[in-house]
Amino acid sequence: MSSAVLSRRAVDYAETDLGRAAHGRGPDVVREPRIADRRRGQRRPDSGAVRYMADHVRVSQADHRAVDIDVGWRTMLATVLVTAGILLGFGAVAYVVTATGDAALAEATEVVQVGAGESLTEVAERIAPEVPAQQIVDRIMDLNALTNSSVHAGQSLVVPALRG
Repeated sequence: MSSAVLSRRAVDYAETDLGRAAHGRGPDVVREPRIADRRRGQRRPDSGAVRYMADHVRVSQADHRAVDIDVGWRTMLATVLVTAGILLGFGAVAYVVTATGDAALAEATEVVQVGAGESLTEVAERIAPEVPAQQIVDRIMDLNALTNSSVHAGQSLVVPALRG
């Protein structure tokens, strides 16, 4: 027997009540058509233009042809120069912002111990007598993540190290 006949018999068996019970499907389950069920001479319809239903998919009506834009070397050079100027401007602003303000404060830090009866202001005056104390106190509070200026004797604090 050919495999087509065997396949058809297997499909016929699966559609009987005995076959449905064997495959776990009840008698009221509708079987979907299978590829093996196609008869000779039947073919799928030719594909035509895709139709979109207005309620489900909206299709753009815009013209999607590529526009051929000719960019000359002068336009490209001008774009590069403007971009370079903007980047240099950002760099200059960043330099000015970092160079002004806390000029006396160094980038480096050091650790100091709070003396007995010493306040945060007194620690600031001790490590940087030439800089305003409040400026140093604010920097110490930032470096140590302090919420207030209370400190106790023997506490270790990270403080800015002055250049000198």
